[in-house]
Amino acid sequence: MSFNSEGLRGSREFSFDKPEGVTRIAILGDSMTEGLQVDDEDVIHEILQRRYGDRFEFLNFSVQSTGLAQHLVTYARKIRPYDVDLVLYFVTTNDLNDSYDWRSPINDERWYHPTYTVDDEGRLRAVEQDLDRFERYESSRRSELSEAFRASGAHRIWRGLRRALKTREAIERDRAEQSAPDHTAEERKRIRTYRALCREMMRRLETDLIVVQTLLVRDFDSSGPAQVVEAQREAWEDSGAEYHHPVAEAISWMQEKNAYRYPFLSWECDGHYSPMGHAFLADYAASLIDQRMALEPASGVAE
Repeated sequence: MSFNSEGLRGSREFSFDKPEGVTRIAILGDSMTEGLQVDDEDVIHEILQRRYGDRFEFLNFSVQSTGLAQHLVTYARKIRPYDVDLVLYFVTTNDLNDSYDWRSPINDERWYHPTYTVDDEGRLRAVEQDLDRFERYESSRRSELSEAFRASGAHRIWRGLRRALKTREAIERDRAEQSAPDHTAEERKRIRTYRALCREMMRRLETDLIVVQTLLVRDFDSSGPAQVVEAQREAWEDSGAEYHHPVAEAISWMQEKNAYRYPFLSWECDGHYSPMGHAFLADYAASLIDQRMALEPASGVAE
């Protein structure tokens, strides 16, 4: 697992001045596309780089446990100086939580996030905006814990146990909390905040943007995230962004690869922990790139 001197995923260094004749594409997202538990050569940007060669450069700005509020900062302070031609933005169902201040801020500097909320008229209000502190958080993802976690394979065991040990009582308690009136009101405000953040991202953009909904393993096992995905889709489409939700493509791809046969081991499909997730996202991203750039389809991604 490596990062370059500017904190981008991977060891390759990039100049701020884009080489002549090169198309630069930024990859932005959270842990799904950062891939801390995936070897460098199997992360999405490296797969795409091998696929397209020297005519393209793929820069991966993804950071674990971040959402749209933090990605506004990443775009302004990290991506914009590189003069990219396209941003591929991979969003997940937990982005609404990561962007909205509905929980007490975590004082631990390793998990600091700038957050927003909205007022009664739908205007964004910054809650936490210590951007230098957020950059220190970004650097913390190089921690020895992440490397040890990946090397030990503990993430595989933990994911299965966490799902298996969730009792019926806990499930019923979660449902009761989610149906409470104050929770419902908070959910509506959270969605309004996300919608306002989508509009703010589109207002700040100086390059093309394609939004891709990524799929957490739990999204296949529960109907709950479907409501979140629908809220995200509406938010991005209303803001004028190009939005894609490749759920059918993902299921077909995983069935073809025989990746979703055993529910207990379904983490194999998840971009956090397996090259399979990154291989699918790279395949799908390549189809969008070819369409956007009017390119002849490049050779397939090596498995």
